[in-house]
Amino acid sequence: MADRIISILILIFSICYIVATMKLPKSTGAIIIGPKDFPFFVGILLTLSSLALFLSSFKKRAKREQSTARKGNIFVITLAIIGYILVLRFTGYILATFLFLISVLMAWNKGKVYLNVAIAVSSAVAAYFLINTLQVSLPEGIFGLP
Repeated sequence: MADRIISILILIFSICYIVATMKLPKSTGAIIIGPKDFPFFVGILLTLSSLALFLSSFKKRAKREQSTARKGNIFVITLAIIGYILVLRFTGYILATFLFLISVLMAWNKGKVYLNVAIAVSSAVAAYFLINTLQVSLPEGIFGLP
């Protein structure tokens, strides 16, 4: 029941957010993604996420063992986020992101080591190239890698 209430509140917020982004100026010149486009897509993703949460709230409740395991996963992910923040400037973006993703994926996909490593490497490298394409500077680590 709480998931349904939260999803409805998020849906209302996301619709208001999308309406507010319509008042932002459009991109000018050769810029592909302007000040209006990115917030608009964030609003769309937020709307889709709230709808997914609403629909998933109708599924049957998970067993208590899964709930206990989920709390452990949340703890691991919280530690991973704190670790990511602490080591980002020291190790650089690519290595810190890889370590963060591998720790989170190992918590959620236990026993799928090769798949987790492949996802972590490809996601970190893809995010790096996307951010590099947008010409955003990233922190460089001790190895000289961003």
